[in-house]
Amino acid sequence: MKILYVIQTCDNYFHTRCESSTNTWLKKINSVSDYVFLSANPVGEKVVGYRTRDDYFSLPDKWINFITNYDLKKFDWVFAVDDDLFCFPERLEKFIVENNFNPNELISIGNKNCFFGELNDDIFCGGAGILISKTAIQKIKEFVSSTSEPIKHLCGDCNFHYWFEKLQIPTFNACPGNTTNGNFISVYYKENHEIVSNLAQCITLHYCKNEDKYELYKQFYE
Repeated sequence: MKILYVIQTCDNYFHTRCESSTNTWLKKINSVSDYVFLSANPVGEKVVGYRTRDDYFSLPDKWINFITNYDLKKFDWVFAVDDDLFCFPERLEKFIVENNFNPNELISIGNKNCFFGELNDDIFCGGAGILISKTAIQKIKEFVSSTSEPIKHLCGDCNFHYWFEKLQIPTFNACPGNTTNGNFISVYYKENHEIVSNLAQCITLHYCKNEDKYELYKQFYE
């Protein structure tokens, strides 16, 4: 199973959150998967950028450039996450297999009901992770390459929702209690991560602002 983990970031976090991710959970991805940090400017092998703006509202533009220019054909899945996130890759793979998700089908997977603006009943929490099949990625690429309106929302989460809805890409809500094996994509906005329920089943843990949080969750690998 080939998964490309795309960590949304900005230049200011290369030596904090990006390093923490690289030194912890990114070491656990399988040998045929890969990862890149998506930022404004390219830096070395693992930081991809297309000279865009580098703020919160630049995410749709970053993604359009990335989907259009990066070679994604060799990957089964793209997993889009924020840089303040800790992931358990082996749980993600188990989740995909046990729920019979097929990368050759149109599908997008995430945790809904977390967005505090419009459309809050349907939008995935982008920071916590959105899993997109290669077939869906290809359809998005064709759309953004040919339309005059590839961006409808400056918020990255909202614009992904726009693409999924516009292109009729089915969405699966991977919230607690709605998956076959019990694993779920977590959406967590409080600082006290130690009290997270079902920690052993989380695929991701969002809102890791400090290095100590990455080190805390690293214990679950050891």
